[in-house]
Amino acid sequence: MTKPRKRWYLTRKRRAGKRALRRPVSAPTSLTEAVRRVLVRISASPQPFGVFDMEGSLVIYTVSGPRFSSLSTAAPDSLIGIYDRNVTITGLIDDLKCHFPERPARA
Repeated sequence: MTKPRKRWYLTRKRRAGKRALRRPVSAPTSLTEAVRRVLVRISASPQPFGVFDMEGSLVIYTVSGPRFSSLSTAAPDSLIGIYDRNVTITGLIDDLKCHFPERPARA
């Protein structure tokens, strides 16, 4: 009977000073990123969707889905609006600028 081989990822040594795993840190959504994400969603899906502000990040759910109904009843203050293909960009920016700050461009 042969001895089982050790897997390389179990025998590899870690470098000093580096963490093994790092959790992704979600940065607050900027106004530009929020508008971009809503416009991408409009072009991708003809269904109306709801936009929520959850602790500084943008969350989008389809209106007909169960997540939208549970979130809109649990946290109605976080609902920004319901959008479809008939939205104007100026109206969208006016809605989102109260919730998401515009960060200065990095040089």
